[in-house]
Amino acid sequence: MTKVDLAKLISPLFWVSRPLGVLPISHRDGRFVVDRALFAYSVGVRLFSSLVGTSYYLNMLWLASRQENVGEKILDLFVNGIMYAIAVLSVHFAYKCSTLLVEVLENIADVLRRIDFVDANQSLKHIRIFTIIVQVMTIVYLTIYEFRASLSPPAVLTVVKLCELLSRVGCVGSVTAIGTVFCVLVLVLKGVARALNEEVAAWATAIGVRGEKHHLQRQFSRRLVALRHCYGKVHDVCAQLNRIFGIFVLMSLTYHGSYLQLELFDTVRNSYKSLVYDAVFDEGKLEYYHWLFVDAGKAASYFIAVGLFAAEYRKIKKILCAFVNSLPASKLRESVHCFSLEISTLNVDLTASGFFVIGWDVLFASAASCAVNVAILFQAYIANLEQNKVSLHQTVLTRPN
Repeated sequence: MTKVDLAKLISPLFWVSRPLGVLPISHRDGRFVVDRALFAYSVGVRLFSSLVGTSYYLNMLWLASRQENVGEKILDLFVNGIMYAIAVLSVHFAYKCSTLLVEVLENIADVLRRIDFVDANQSLKHIRIFTIIVQVMTIVYLTIYEFRASLSPPAVLTVVKLCELLSRVGCVGSVTAIGTVFCVLVLVLKGVARALNEEVAAWATAIGVRGEKHHLQRQFSRRLVALRHCYGKVHDVCAQLNRIFGIFVLMSLTYHGSYLQLELFDTVRNSYKSLVYDAVFDEGKLEYYHWLFVDAGKAASYFIAVGLFAAEYRKIKKILCAFVNSLPASKLRESVHCFSLEISTLNVDLTASGFFVIGWDVLFASAASCAVNVAILFQAYIANLEQNKVSLHQTVLTRPN
């Protein structure tokens, strides 16, 4: 049997999550434990980011209260509020959820010790590619972008600005890092479900081809106990993931979706200016447009990971149904039938804090809602332009000669 070390499988998670203080967990003597030094560092980093970020956001609200706010500015304040709220909740994640996360990792490791994980190397490759694209590149790009904006003339990098800069990098980084931990664990579950499904399908093929081989049936009956345990563990891990990450998934999807609306609106507005008013295209906005693809990719990563796991888990029902129908009336058929009934009652839906099940239908509904909101913002922008034109025309007509 091909065994896999879970610590090696999820090692890419620690590349960025550990420096950001999101994952204060280490692997010692074959077990996952909460490292005390990392835990203290994690709580300190999270407290710094949340306190400085909250102070910066309150200052933003105070400045906004003295200005005339339109839909775009209000949405921007709302998005920043979600980001700093996630930063505050990340303190709770580091302080309380670390122990629960250790339980999740131990449950997954227990399942991996009981199964033949054939595609372990392929899963490790996919997880590394996913982590590099979603986590490392995003945070490195954000850091370069923020530092360049802070150091661009005539700006001067003071201690206060440096603290605000590090806080923003830490806040946005925590959103990305926590989401990446969730997606990687779901991808690991997808690999586990695939390995379990392949084993059940192999047993079904072997028993069906060799007919009344009683020794095979006895071996499978004994193995069925371990398979029941593994599928039950998968169900338990899904329930734990919902408990730990549910609120973060909900707020992260809201954050990315709201920012997507702002970025799409800015793209449409600048395109409109360049087409109608022959305005010069602002190349400095290209960096802002990059975030359109970054946020779209990060939001889609939740649905892709969960969609792959759900599709893989659903296959076991078809496999067991075909297996039961291929067996003659016997105790083995009754056992497999009971096993299929148990599988059908297990709820492995991953939800956003219970508000909705993460799935493709939610993704398409969110995309439609985003398009409608961008259209409303653009319509308000056009109306505001027309109103300014009328006001300017009336001012010119009433001006004394």
